[in-house]
Amino acid sequence: MTNRRIGLRTYKKVDRRGVSEVIGTILLLSMTVMVFSGIILFVNTLTGPGDQTYVNLVPSIDRTNPNNGVVYITHAGGQPLDASRTSIIIQVNSSNFPLAVTDGLVPSDGQWVTGQRWAVPFTGNQLSQNATVQVMVVDGRTDQIVLFAVVQRGVGIGGAFPIIGNAVVIPDGHVYNTGAHLFRIRVVAVDFDNDLPKTGVSVSLGNLGCG
Repeated sequence: MTNRRIGLRTYKKVDRRGVSEVIGTILLLSMTVMVFSGIILFVNTLTGPGDQTYVNLVPSIDRTNPNNGVVYITHAGGQPLDASRTSIIIQVNSSNFPLAVTDGLVPSDGQWVTGQRWAVPFTGNQLSQNATVQVMVVDGRTDQIVLFAVVQRGVGIGGAFPIIGNAVVIPDGHVYNTGAHLFRIRVVAVDFDNDLPKTGVSVSLGNLGCG
């Protein structure tokens, strides 16, 4: 009896699925790094906001009579303003009044700070109650308008013409050219600008033979 040795061959099975998962993970991480790197580069190239002033200024008017008053501007919060580099312009109809911070308050360490109220009186019939009054504040450090407001809406720039009502003859509405009757002419005139003089309204009686 002849013995035969049968050779056995060994086969090793390779799991290719594990290799594919590792390569996929590496590719995904690489793509993620590239995307985020691009975003970071894009963000770094963006220009940020310029130097701006953030402040809350509240204007108001306290009237002393129909033609005069005091203009107030209250610093209600935000950044302080450099008193030497801040300009204030009060516009009454078509007239401009350029002013400084020191014209209306004493700065705190050279600055207009929260809680301080700027106050400038207007006299000489410069602030009619029927005029349009605008307030503008400019921060010269940043060349920025930090306040532009209409604090009083008037009848319009340049004023308004007076309104002349009907004339009435007193006492009985008639004129008798006899030389013995006395009468008056009453005219109601409305002047929103309060600049109509007392002699601004005249009556001609020439057609009646009275003058």
